[in-house]
Amino acid sequence: FPVTIPATTGTSQSVFLWIYPTSNGIIYSEQGSLTPDGGWFDAQIQRNTAGNFLSAVWPYSLNTPLVTSPLIYPLNEWYYVGWTYSSNSLKAYVNGRNVGSATITRQTPYNNGGNLPMYFNLGYPTATDIGNTTNCTYRLGAMQVYNTGLSAEAVLANYNATKFSYVL
Repeated sequence: FPVTIPATTGTSQSVFLWIYPTSNGIIYSEQGSLTPDGGWFDAQIQRNTAGNFLSAVWPYSLNTPLVTSPLIYPLNEWYYVGWTYSSNSLKAYVNGRNVGSATITRQTPYNNGGNLPMYFNLGYPTATDIGNTTNCTYRLGAMQVYNTGLSAEAVLANYNATKFSYVL
């Protein structure tokens, strides 16, 4: 079910989740209202039917700009997935490894709509998606949100510090 929590209003940010997906679909989205799909909203981490993880930040159109992990990840296993954004660079990660990047000038609800808050939805099938409009069902182990774009070294350190709780 969707969980909505207040978040930062800046554009430099990093979002990571420990998830155990049991289906494909939208994993994480952000929006500018408490009501899901009310006002400003977009999906940012998804899993497609082929088993790739997809990452994007607003503004985007279907498939552009978007980072698709080149590897396929089976269902029913733990993954540390997320992205960092800073200085017009979106970098996507799976299990501490950079799986791609895209150049984009990110907008958030606050930047795009004038003093709007920003909220997160987890597992909600938002209509503004990056390839799959269904919700992803998954176990959530942890969620980390940073008000900065983390370095690749910091992402790997976070993964290594927590992986033994999830990966055997």
